[in-house]
Amino acid sequence: HQFRSIDGLPKASSVFGPYLARNPKDYLAQVQAAIAYRLDGDFENSRVLLEAVLDAELLPVGFMSQFQLRLRSISARELVLVGLSQWEIAEEGERAMHIERMEAARDRLVSMAVEPAADPAVLEADARIAYVKGEFGIASANFDRLVTQFGQTDLMTLLGAALSLEQLDQIGRALAHIDRGLALDPRNPELLERRARYLMRMRRYEEAEETARMLTQVAPGRQSGQLILDDVQSRLAIEDGTAAADDMQAVF
Repeated sequence: HQFRSIDGLPKASSVFGPYLARNPKDYLAQVQAAIAYRLDGDFENSRVLLEAVLDAELLPVGFMSQFQLRLRSISARELVLVGLSQWEIAEEGERAMHIERMEAARDRLVSMAVEPAADPAVLEADARIAYVKGEFGIASANFDRLVTQFGQTDLMTLLGAALSLEQLDQIGRALAHIDRGLALDPRNPELLERRARYLMRMRRYEEAEETARMLTQVAPGRQSGQLILDDVQSRLAIEDGTAAADDMQAVF
């Protein structure tokens, strides 16, 4: 992930491209490059690399073939995430294609799993596919199993769990997952924005204001941060005005 383009650093393609051209069978580097491409938003190049790893001929050496099988599993999981990323930005008419791609990657995971029903990678794929299909109860239950049963508490899993619960209007539980993510990455703009929005829905405006203010500090170019801050300050002003009016009415 250190190759992700941030603050003017080179894009992943400029770092990995020349190396992979010289070492086309370095499958670990291909997977690393694919992850970096996905983070850069270069989804098609990410997909090409991941599919190449999945389709590569299995090496004959025992431990090397086992390592390659592990890379295949990681590649199939990554393809689900690539499909999810593309679904999120796709036009309505194109979304079905990305769901089909996610399901195809999930089928690859199932074919490689010893016990698919107890495999966290398959469970994660099922959760994300359920989410994009609007089956939020199933998505939430699967994410919950990932967190509680398998101890999978990376940021993407916690965010997926929160978003599923949000769709079920279980904002308090969603907030708990966001707070857990912020304990791992306190300056993550996506998590801070979700926290501010959830606190507003719970009418915890002072905490929402504090979170929104932090968001504007860590991501000053993120327009939504200032919009949320303005909104919550307006709501606080209304509450203060209402309280003052109530006090005046009580006096008279």
